Amino acid sequence: MRIRKNSLLIILIAILAGIQVKAQSQVKGFTEDPVIFIKDLTDFFESAEKKEGKVYINEQFAPVWNTKLDGNKKTMIYRITNGMLKKRLHTPEFRSFLNAIMAFDANKLPEKNFTEWQNCLDKMLAGKVSKPFVDFLSMSENLFTNNTFYKAATAEWRSEDSNYELFCDSVPHIRFPAINLHGYSKGDSTVIYKTSGVYYPTQGKWVGTGGRVNWKRCGLDESQVYADLKKYTINLKNPSYVADSVTFYNQIYFKGKPLLGRVTEKIVFDATQKNAGFPRFESYSSRYSIKNLFENVDFDGGFSQVGGKFIGSGSKDSPAQVVFKRKDKKFLYVSSTGFVITKEKLVAPNANVKFYLETDSICHPSVNFKYIIADKQVTIYRSDEGASQSPFTNSFHSIDMWVEQLVWKIEEPRITITAVPGSSQSEANFRSKTYFKKFIYDKFQGISSVNPIAMIKEFVVKGNGNKREFTVMQLA
Repeated sequence: MRIRKNSLLIILIAILAGIQVKAQSQVKGFTEDPVIFIKDLTDFFESAEKKEGKVYINEQFAPVWNTKLDGNKKTMIYRITNGMLKKRLHTPEFRSFLNAIMAFDANKLPEKNFTEWQNCLDKMLAGKVSKPFVDFLSMSENLFTNNTFYKAATAEWRSEDSNYELFCDSVPHIRFPAINLHGYSKGDSTVIYKTSGVYYPTQGKWVGTGGRVNWKRCGLDESQVYADLKKYTINLKNPSYVADSVTFYNQIYFKGKPLLGRVTEKIVFDATQKNAGFPRFESYSSRYSIKNLFENVDFDGGFSQVGGKFIGSGSKDSPAQVVFKRKDKKFLYVSSTGFVITKEKLVAPNANVKFYLETDSICHPSVNFKYIIADKQVTIYRSDEGASQSPFTNSFHSIDMWVEQLVWKIEEPRITITAVPGSSQSEANFRSKTYFKKFIYDKFQGISSVNPIAMIKEFVVKGNGNKREFTVMQLA
């Protein structure tokens, strides 16, 4: 039964399409006479769109035809519409063509562009495939109407004004000598200010030179955070682009010091100032030093700008570093492969921390780190995963500390041990360095024939000259 229904649907569509083709085919050609042409065009639209088509020609196009178009333009229209009729194109394509002509006249665009435009139409209409011609018509309609040269469901791109020139050499292209280039998507937008470029309609490609991108839509001051572009290319079918060799300025952290790197921009559906992840900048250099990133806080590491977030980046071999100073001396050292820095806070997961207490320290290899800037408060807390489960090593008091959280207000002379807010745990465990229980020692051996602690001791004594510092590779 389903097959029969589908078959009937296909037959019905074919019949309806046949009716439209038959109705439109009643007009074999458009007469090159101003009065008869409008009558032919009215019959053509009315046969396909009934009253709506007749109204469109009589009330919208005919007044322009009768009062605004000279003999040369009318001759061109005769030629193109008859060519379209031979290609068996329908009223939607004709409507795009006529709308483009009306928009060109209404916006008083340069006659040079009209001449080049008709040259492009003639060349493309002579081709065997109709789609490039149809796409070019649609683009022309949008371009002449509101300077939009690319429009799709995912995004659209336009200039603020009609400062462009059409050319029809080997391929049609549009040159924009100096514009603000706008890209739009649902809920998001981007702008490249004071750029120039060439748009290739048949390829959907923009090749740009120069221009400036800022982070205003991420809530950052456009005069403080921005990037100057050199050469870049945008495939407009994808609402994103990458620009290399850009010069980036962040006057918040790098006053007067431009950085060289890469910008990635993407128009994202329903982006907001709070969650915007673009534009992004990534520096080519892996190390930058910023003195007084915040008061008494120095930074050293790589740099990237992800939306409104400043990212201090590093690697396992060369992590980014933050140093907190107290009385002009290093007091807290924090290293991580990535710091997220905003106006409100400085955050790093899996951070290595070390408090300096005279010749001793309190340290941990993998904790979560957070610094609230307004409160001038550092919070360091352990998780229940991986190396974070290990204790804080406190050489000052010669103990290991199984505590959830350390809190330090950087202007105060004390570090507070607390539980994480909302945690059900209310215990802290402290063990001296000399603490020993044989059952704990035996647990390290498991089912192995040799205890790894004994193996390490033997390596230190016999293979490492009694030096207690060594790498895992040396031990292996």
